[in-house]
Amino acid sequence: MSIYQEMGFRPQRERPSEAALYNVVRTFTLLNRLFQRHYARFDLTPAKLNVLMLVKHVGGEGGLPQREIAKRLIISGSDVTGLIDRLEQDGLLAR
Repeated sequence: MSIYQEMGFRPQRERPSEAALYNVVRTFTLLNRLFQRHYARFDLTPAKLNVLMLVKHVGGEGGLPQREIAKRLIISGSDVTGLIDRLEQDGLLAR
């Protein structure tokens, strides 16, 4: 089944790049829904999990500076501060 059939419409003209983009967005949406169902019971968001995974696998025993976390996740420093604040309140991370 094509992505167009799955979405219930027929494009005026088939464009492989457009179909590929729809497939990527659809796949992300489905995976995000599964993620949310599984991790909601732990109060984890994808952003929180990304921080935890970075700190564990890249930071090791010494951890990571917030600036490095922001750079690797491509987010602002203030967003990292908020994420770390929430992870710290949840008892999942220590500064």
